[in-house]
Amino acid sequence: MSCSCEVEGIKGTNTNFAVSNLQPSKSYYFQVRCINAIGTSDWSDPSAPVKVKQDVPSKMAPPELIASTASSVSVSFTKPADMGTFDGDLVDSYCMLYACGPQCEQLLQKYSEAEDSGDVKVITDVRPTSTTIDGLRPGDDVAIQVFATNDSGDGPPSNIAVYRTHASRPEAPNPPVTSSTADETTSWSTFVGVKPKYDGGRPVTSFGFEFQELRTGQTTPTPVWRTNPPDEKGVYYFCINQLRPGNTYQFRAFAVNDQGQSDWSDWSEAMTTQPFAPSAPTVPPVLKDPDAYSFLATWDEIDGNGAPVTGWVVQWSVDYTFTAPKSIREATTKEREHRCGHCLPGVNMYARVAGMNSEGRSHFGPIASVKTLFDKPVQC
Repeated sequence: MSCSCEVEGIKGTNTNFAVSNLQPSKSYYFQVRCINAIGTSDWSDPSAPVKVKQDVPSKMAPPELIASTASSVSVSFTKPADMGTFDGDLVDSYCMLYACGPQCEQLLQKYSEAEDSGDVKVITDVRPTSTTIDGLRPGDDVAIQVFATNDSGDGPPSNIAVYRTHASRPEAPNPPVTSSTADETTSWSTFVGVKPKYDGGRPVTSFGFEFQELRTGQTTPTPVWRTNPPDEKGVYYFCINQLRPGNTYQFRAFAVNDQGQSDWSDWSEAMTTQPFAPSAPTVPPVLKDPDAYSFLATWDEIDGNGAPVTGWVVQWSVDYTFTAPKSIREATTKEREHRCGHCLPGVNMYARVAGMNSEGRSHFGPIASVKTLFDKPVQC
């Protein structure tokens, strides 16, 4: 026989012996010879080929955590005590199973019960000293099992070990949603909803918004608001009331947890607030060219609050307070000037202006005054 060797320590009158340190992947032949007081016999003919009895590796201990980050965990594990032979140490490879999320343990249990699931990942040829699982979500649970493989097959998976990645700040929320109903969008405010994508493994505690007026490009931040209960779809709604009537806006948001602030979301779809009655004039009209019985009033354009100014109301009186109805004269015009008549000669006259649009009339603006000229005396 080639590569033959004598098994040391196996001598005596017994007719059976245990031979150790054999390799399960090889075939062995055995010969025996007899010894008495006279001497040693020749070796017997070789036996039939014999292989060591082999089984799958035994169940391993659960993997142990070495390190974790917000997106990975690193684990190590111990080789199985029984390598699948009575006295050998041959293992072809090690495999790792893992699943993530709140139901990670149940997913692994179903997988081990032959209920294959795409949510369970398999890593082959892992190293006992250190194996890193990358691409995990922050603050997420990951359940892990390991098993060994030899020529006879896969050993049973270890017990499940569950570890958690580090939490992080939230992901940027989905673009905000805006209300299109008259009950929720007024001339000055609207309800804006935001839904987090992923909270980073820690509860979202507040949201902040920013809105942009598309006509001017002006961007305005809101305060950071604490969360209120979401609706049945997980959307958090907030009332933003710093808007202007008849303007078009877009919104974006960020989320906050105890790890920090997320990036900004994408901009929402555009929405337009409802128009409103014009703003009151802020500058008094200009009163000029008086004669004894009239004067000319002119005035500046005003903000129509989302609807065009279609006309003007002019009032004039000898009463500065405009509280004596019989002393007030009024005219409506589409022009930004009007000749105010039926005045008294040589007195102070007072005038004020209000604007009109499709939504109503503004308040009157500041009051201006002018003195009419004296008329020639009338002969009695």
